[in-house]
Amino acid sequence: MHLRVSVAAAALLSACSTGMPMSAPALLPSDTLSFSPASSDSLETVRIELTVQADTDGETVFLFPEAWGPDENLGQLVSNRAVFDAATGAALPAEIDENRVIVSAVPDQILKLSYDIRQDYQGLPQWGVQRMPGMRPVLQPTYASLIGHTILPSVEGRDPELRVTFTGFPLGAAFSQPTPSGTSAPIALSTAQDSLYAFGAYRFGETDTGVRTAILGEWTLPDADIAFTTSSVLSLAGEAFEDAAFDQYFLAVTPLPDLPEGSSVIGTGLTESFLLLATRNADPENLTHTITHEILHEWITRRMGQTDEATDPARMWFTEGFTEYYTQLTLLGSGETSLEEFLQNMNALWAEYEASPVNTMPAGDLIDHIWDSRETERLPYQRGAMLALHWDTLARAEGRSLDDAIAALLDRAETIRETGEAPLLPDDAIHAAVETVIGPRFEADLATYIQGGAKIPLTALTLPDCLSVESPPEAPSRLVLVPGADRAVCRATLAGPFARQAR
Repeated sequence: MHLRVSVAAAALLSACSTGMPMSAPALLPSDTLSFSPASSDSLETVRIELTVQADTDGETVFLFPEAWGPDENLGQLVSNRAVFDAATGAALPAEIDENRVIVSAVPDQILKLSYDIRQDYQGLPQWGVQRMPGMRPVLQPTYASLIGHTILPSVEGRDPELRVTFTGFPLGAAFSQPTPSGTSAPIALSTAQDSLYAFGAYRFGETDTGVRTAILGEWTLPDADIAFTTSSVLSLAGEAFEDAAFDQYFLAVTPLPDLPEGSSVIGTGLTESFLLLATRNADPENLTHTITHEILHEWITRRMGQTDEATDPARMWFTEGFTEYYTQLTLLGSGETSLEEFLQNMNALWAEYEASPVNTMPAGDLIDHIWDSRETERLPYQRGAMLALHWDTLARAEGRSLDDAIAALLDRAETIRETGEAPLLPDDAIHAAVETVIGPRFEADLATYIQGGAKIPLTALTLPDCLSVESPPEAPSRLVLVPGADRAVCRATLAGPFARQAR
């Protein structure tokens, strides 16, 4: 799970009743995942029907999620679970508890698991009710926004292929994969879980570059600019990493509740898609930054392979820190930000790090503490981005770059996929790829600053010749342009292949 969060809030969840009468569902073909509104005049309850073949051992176990990222107690969202024989519509006996449904059936029997999803809090998402408003399922009378990880069960022991279908959504429906005539191509259930769903009163659109959008409400960044930014980042990153992987992409934008002061932007990336949540007063620069950051997660690390989710906070220096560094390069190279703004952004990261009360926390400690505070959430972004600038400079001095490490990890994953296996991304693969382009300095820096948690001096970072460190009295050190340096050359040096195009 990858999140970019500009404001954190405490989680205080309130439960509400979700009971509704359930009738036997209409018959569907095998291997489908169907979404429909439980009522014709509201999207406050969405019915989900998963139709799969029974396990060959005679017992099929459906496992519902209990937690995802900062969200817990997800069982409170689910009601009216029942299992039917898809051929006859007859209800089947099942053992049902909060997170499991166990069904005994003959091996060739087609099972239909049916259940309802409804908010477990009253009204719109609110700061202080949900830790990250809008990540937990939102189901309102006129629209619904859902993340598969929070609402879809797994089938124990296997990952069935299925088609996703939508019926009964008069204002529209879309998810992370295209659905011509309301039905997707076959995808794995795990892909459906790692997907985003938008129903109802969104503005649904599609560009000629294959970017699909679902935008709710009015924003400081026009719909066309949101779509164009998405298309541009996909093109730039695909070229820089030598992995132009996406023929289509889905982006959904949903408002967050207003804050008493300031604004907030939250983003989470999923398979070929991401969800952007923001207060309506979010400025265009913040929206563009988050769009760029989340799309880059498609390469760092989604296309590299599955990491160990339980220990992901310990490698966020890479998954988030490198992504933040490449976000700044993409914005600079595309012309979205100037060289001066690039330095301002990197200096803002450094100032946050310099002032952070947790800036000496070892990466391993983040496994248990990443969600403790905004400071712990932001630490790997700050530490990883600054070190990425340092390491990229070291690599470029030897005729290489961090881009080569990213490309090598992508190539490694593709080689594994060609064998029919799903690629995994262990830490030793990340370390080996980065060390190959940087040299022995990488392992020393990794042990000292990331694993050991030592505070990074800005003056210890290796910088391009056009940049230097200025240390004003009683203020954080900062990166500055060397007097007399050519701005255009410095921009091209920093942006590298991301400067090949301009938006």
